Parts: sequence; structure tokens; C-alpha cells
Amino acid sequence: VLREDCVLLAVSKRSALDHCLLPAGIRLFVSAAHSETDLLKASESLKQVAKSVFSDD
Repeated sequence: VLREDCVLLAVSKRSALDHCLLPAGIRLFVSAAHSETDLLKASESLKQVAKSVFSDD
């Protein structure tokens, strides 16, 4: 998905000692240098990636 949608997915590290099931999360980093257009593009890319990752195809 990095080449197609410019989205890099990474897995959170979890300790083997953790016995609780933590929900999956997405961490986004935004700076003042990002424009509203950048944020809208990122949002659309995330939607497309989520659709492809969670689809039944």
C-alpha cells in the first residue's frame, strides 16, 4: 500500500506479558507545514487502504 496510496502501515509492539486485548489504533502525525489539502488527501488514502485491507476479496 505504500507505493499505491503513499500509506505506510506498521504493527504496534506488544509485550508477551500483556494479557489484555488492546484495540488496534492508528497514529497520525501532522505538522503546521501540512495544508488542509494534504490532510484531505491523507484521509482519502486511509479510506482506500482500509477498504482494501478489510475487504473480503
